[in-house]
Amino acid sequence: MKKHNILQIISEIQKMYIDETKPNILFDKMLSYLLEMTESEYGFIGEVRYNKDDIPFLKTYALTNIAWNKETRDFYDKNAPTGLEFHNLNTLFGYTLINKVTVISNDPANDKRAQGIPHGHPPLNKYLGIPFFLRKRFVGMIGIANRIKGYDKTIVEYLEPITNTCCQLIAGYQEKAKLNLLIDELRIEKQKAIEANKIKDNFIANISHEIRSPLQSIIGYVDLLSLDTTVQENKQIKDKVDVIESSSEHLLKMVNNILDFSTINSGKVDLNIEKIDLSEFTSKIELYAQTLNRENKNNFIVKNQSQYKKFDSDYTKLYQAIINLISNAMKFTKNGEVIFQIKSKEENGLPYILFIVQDNGIGIKSNYLKDIFNEFSQQNDTIKKSYGGTGLGLALAKNIITLLKGELYVHSEEENGSVFTIKMLVSN
Repeated sequence: MKKHNILQIISEIQKMYIDETKPNILFDKMLSYLLEMTESEYGFIGEVRYNKDDIPFLKTYALTNIAWNKETRDFYDKNAPTGLEFHNLNTLFGYTLINKVTVISNDPANDKRAQGIPHGHPPLNKYLGIPFFLRKRFVGMIGIANRIKGYDKTIVEYLEPITNTCCQLIAGYQEKAKLNLLIDELRIEKQKAIEANKIKDNFIANISHEIRSPLQSIIGYVDLLSLDTTVQENKQIKDKVDVIESSSEHLLKMVNNILDFSTINSGKVDLNIEKIDLSEFTSKIELYAQTLNRENKNNFIVKNQSQYKKFDSDYTKLYQAIINLISNAMKFTKNGEVIFQIKSKEENGLPYILFIVQDNGIGIKSNYLKDIFNEFSQQNDTIKKSYGGTGLGLALAKNIITLLKGELYVHSEEENGSVFTIKMLVSN
């Protein structure tokens, strides 16, 4: 055998792998070293695979061109770069594939483990086939032929570092192939999800428009109807008109929440950052909160204790989030107290503004707190039946505040009310 620095060969091959050399180029190089080291005429390095019937076959990573006519030469030139498949197991390499053992044959023509070679095939005078395994998994094999002095166990032992390296490299390329397949599948799934979201967004936008238009007409006509003297003087009729009005407004708000939630999730929201006058902002919230409170008869209190008079944010989005929190507090508090506070604080040397909504309503059980900001989440069916709603308001508020680069968190105890706090950094 020719003496080579095996460690140097392995280092060179591993560098080619790290440099993402194509498998056929890398293993062609490895095969050329194998043939030179063992003074062999031709050979292959291959991966073991299994067909649908769980029968093994050989997929080559490197193969010496031993074509013996134009047909086999054309076949080799066309398929060798991507690997050839060999399914005939009535061969010496087939014996290795079936029995997972090393085959040393110095008289292949009379070896009962094979049934000869194809007509025209170059002479096969000597043969060595070595399988390799990764943690007992049969990964592949090498086959080399026609060493004049023949093969023995000494050569098998000498080639062990090379066969181990081939095993690791083939296993590595297998994992890369699996990863690439997974990435392709994820890419396809992602594209499907994008298309599905587009369909969903279009559906929500269209259906919301179709629902909102007649709802707004109903609300408009109910407003006109409520001004009618006959309605005002007849309590029974007035009560029915009030129910129509409140139900329509509730439904309109729900539709708007669904549309807003979908829009934020799709990432199609443009922020309009402006200077918010906190005094005017608070007054508007107080005025709207009083209209929300017509049924629950709560004592609504506003406390603006912030040292800042103005604050940079998206007025409409922030207002919507806070109104959702107040509406939620009003709904779960009957004849109690709902407090809206604005405070300022410093934390780690940074200035923050806090918007706090506090109530003394039914509170939230501790095991529901972790899911309270999930869409369509409510404590249980009893709560849903008693208080109504879609479970979307808090999720929408959370998404809005996250969009505004703030934090929304809650502290609550069952039967002792809830405190929702929005924390936002004050820009310089």
